[in-house]
Amino acid sequence: MLKAMHESSSRGEAMVVSELLSFAIANMISQVIVSRRLFETVGSEFNEFKEMVVELMTLAGFFNVEDCIPSMAWMDLQGIEGKMKKLHKRFEVRLVKTIKEHADSADKRKGKPDLLDMLMANHENSNAEGERLSMTNIKALLLVRLFSLQFTNSSPARTLIHSFDWKLPDDVVDLNMDESFGLTLQKSLPLSALVSPRLPLSAYACQIIC
Repeated sequence: MLKAMHESSSRGEAMVVSELLSFAIANMISQVIVSRRLFETVGSEFNEFKEMVVELMTLAGFFNVEDCIPSMAWMDLQGIEGKMKKLHKRFEVRLVKTIKEHADSADKRKGKPDLLDMLMANHENSNAEGERLSMTNIKALLLVRLFSLQFTNSSPARTLIHSFDWKLPDDVVDLNMDESFGLTLQKSLPLSALVSPRLPLSAYACQIIC
């Protein structure tokens, strides 16, 4: 990712910071869970994935009148349930594709199982002690870990900050960093920044992050 950022800086292109971090985090988590990068570039596939996550967070945060009046739930007056079901189908397609691609590359991981390998081993082992994981269980775990974009380690942010010099694009005069109580909403205009390398060029040749 740092290499890609260096290439963008050489062209004078502004980088969307939230997009870069989401891209890096998704690939770092997928390396642990399925032993590969989930996305090769910040392109249409990644943008679709990010839109699904944002839509999930948005729908989960809506006020649903049926929560207050359960007898009206069958009407789905606000259409929230219908939208959630459609989104669930999109996640299902992504999960099935990820599991299938992972199974097709099983030979490459002999002796070095990842998280999904261990989950599938439990699912397929009829003699396993205790509870066996169903495919629904496995998909739920993947959904939480692979698609939540939650990562507690601040190493990626530290690496990004120290690897480049950052400045606002020429058309941005002020950066609003005000804080407020309550729910934190996404910026209407994502934070973009121009980056310039501050390390030797050789440091950007290898993939330091993801």
